[in-house]
Amino acid sequence: MRVSILGTNIVLNDDPDLDGITLTIFFAGCPHNCFNCHNPEGRDIDNGTLIKIEELKEKIRESSVLIKSLCFCGGEPLTQKEALICLSRFAKDYGLKTIMYTGYLFEDISDDIRNVIDVIIDGQYIDDLRQNTFPASSNQRMFRNNKQADVNELRINGGV
Repeated sequence: MRVSILGTNIVLNDDPDLDGITLTIFFAGCPHNCFNCHNPEGRDIDNGTLIKIEELKEKIRESSVLIKSLCFCGGEPLTQKEALICLSRFAKDYGLKTIMYTGYLFEDISDDIRNVIDVIIDGQYIDDLRQNTFPASSNQRMFRNNKQADVNELRINGGV
């Protein structure tokens, strides 16, 4: 299996327990076309690099001594659902938590995804609802283990 990604990044404090380092995978491809998107190059799947899923698994394996979670964002991770499920299950083998940012609503996400992702931040970015805190727009919600949670419980990139 192959997956189209824009890249990977290691960041601090994307972890639900606020004490970890996260490996973030930026999926290519997004149908939402949000106005003032933070990652407009991620809309077109052809802007990504097509790599073997085994290459990402190796990066996760190599990073597992350092990271506590794996974050999927984009683009839109759900555009490549099989790869998302495969990588999420693989992350669980290493005891990693999984986080996903999606423009879809939680209620529209299938159980096979919900059951492998620990934290889901849902909802399209809406520029008129932009806020200078997490999440990026006030309509977005956070679900932890399939239950809605307070978005203030998740610190992003060294936030307060």
